[in-house]
Amino acid sequence: MSEGMCMTSPQLLLRIILIVQATLLGVSGLESLVLGNPLALLIPGLATAGLILAIRRIDRIPTWSRRVIRMVEWTVLVTAAINLLLAIFMNQRLLEPVVIATQVVAPLAVLGLLKRSITPPVVPTRKDLVHGSR
Repeated sequence: MSEGMCMTSPQLLLRIILIVQATLLGVSGLESLVLGNPLALLIPGLATAGLILAIRRIDRIPTWSRRVIRMVEWTVLVTAAINLLLAIFMNQRLLEPVVIATQVVAPLAVLGLLKRSITPPVVPTRKDLVHGSR
């Protein structure tokens, strides 16, 4: 983060949650790879890469970064819904609390914080356009 930029509390919390999610997704992908299904590494790998790119740009979130974050979070939520349905119908039980926290609560928190932390983009002044920003 550059010297002149200050990160707000929602942005800091958003960054922390995204770092935890990227780590969990990366470990999940590696676990799939170790268990013998290299194709299962594709979705967690892409999601991890997308989150890492988005985390780097969190202080000035561009449109593409917001879209990547939303896409990853909705993918995690849909996956959690499928896991929940499978757990209920096949095992007659709910998901474990840690799974609910990481696959439901965290994505909902990220989506909420993303809404709160977005600041309007900085519009360059005429001077910046003519003379270049310094």
